[in-house]
Amino acid sequence: AGAIPKAVNLDVLQEDKFRSEVEKLDKSKTYFVYCRSGQRSQTAFGIMNEMGFDQVYNVTGGYLKWEELQAEEE
Repeated sequence: AGAIPKAVNLDVLQEDKFRSEVEKLDKSKTYFVYCRSGQRSQTAFGIMNEMGFDQVYNVTGGYLKWEELQAEEE
């Protein structure tokens, strides 16, 4: 449905590949996960927490909500 600028796209539905790519990330950094509406990102959020990431946030409402908020700012 779209992408937030500078976002990295990882497919949580390919769980093994997702875990492999996430394992390469710096666990000391902050991450915001999102998808179109918030369902898949909740899964990504859970996996990342399970993998030891402490600063992971699920964007409530997903890309649709982010896009809506961007339109309100204009």
